[in-house]
Amino acid sequence: MNKAFVSPLRYIILALVALLLGAGAPAQAQAPKDGSVLEDRFVRFQAKRGLDLLYDMQFEKAERLFTQVDRRYPNHPIGPFLNALNTWWKILLDLSDTSHDEAFYQEMDEVIARADRLLSKDADNFDAMFFKGAALGFRGRLRSNRRDWLKSASDGKRAMDYVLAVARKDPSNHDYIFGKGLYDYFADVMPDKYPFAKPLMVFFPKGNRERGLTALKRTAEQGYYIKTEAVYFLLQIYYIFEEDYEQSVKYVSWLRREHPDNAFFHAFEGRVYARWGRWDKASPIFREVLKRFQAKWPGYEPAIGEQALYYIARDHMN
Repeated sequence: MNKAFVSPLRYIILALVALLLGAGAPAQAQAPKDGSVLEDRFVRFQAKRGLDLLYDMQFEKAERLFTQVDRRYPNHPIGPFLNALNTWWKILLDLSDTSHDEAFYQEMDEVIARADRLLSKDADNFDAMFFKGAALGFRGRLRSNRRDWLKSASDGKRAMDYVLAVARKDPSNHDYIFGKGLYDYFADVMPDKYPFAKPLMVFFPKGNRERGLTALKRTAEQGYYIKTEAVYFLLQIYYIFEEDYEQSVKYVSWLRREHPDNAFFHAFEGRVYARWGRWDKASPIFREVLKRFQAKWPGYEPAIGEQALYYIARDHMN
């Protein structure tokens, strides 16, 4: 069965991650001297459209839009980063499948290389810090899933420095505070939930649970590029750490309304109800997941089908 949460150590990495940013005119353009390419109208339109397609499991259509962004800014880290998100979601649908790992690492390595070239010219380049932090965070997440703990921790620590710097530079931006909010929450709750983490956390800034939740909710309500990702992380937080299933249902219901064809969110909805003991809700959801898998809907991979069968079998046992 596809497991979204491999090890408690993964959350140490998550606490350090600048998660998803997100996310025509084919002519190349120079990155704005003042501000970020994320403020470019073309980028805002194409990247947001591409992210919506990605969350709806339409990977090829999303890739075409992301490629247009890369052609417009060929030396900027945004292009390979957006394309890496496509690969990331293919991995997320079945974490036991390692066939996409190499492509993902290469894409994120290219993000870091482009960011480093920008930083060599300007150590305070905002976009370079943002995308390098995000790339390191994502690379660390996959390495933690693959149990490459030392490299994962190294990526997480390096990502944190950029995440916090980005949040300090523009705390008014609803997207940019997301990484800081994630850090604040996990840095506070991790030591209590997993005591073995306490010695490690002495090397990191102190977190704040409430401040973290406030920042994440702000991104979920008012963010532009990473609104969906913020909602997804709030779902994970309330499902795993807070064990508040009413709040979990609130966030998973939003994800299902906004992205009804997302197989991962579809199965997650069933898991929330199953853990809550609401099998009258969970069973029909998993039967629909299984039906879509059998009909070969995009994104409904064998791991998702296995997950549906597992929960349907548990319902029969009940």
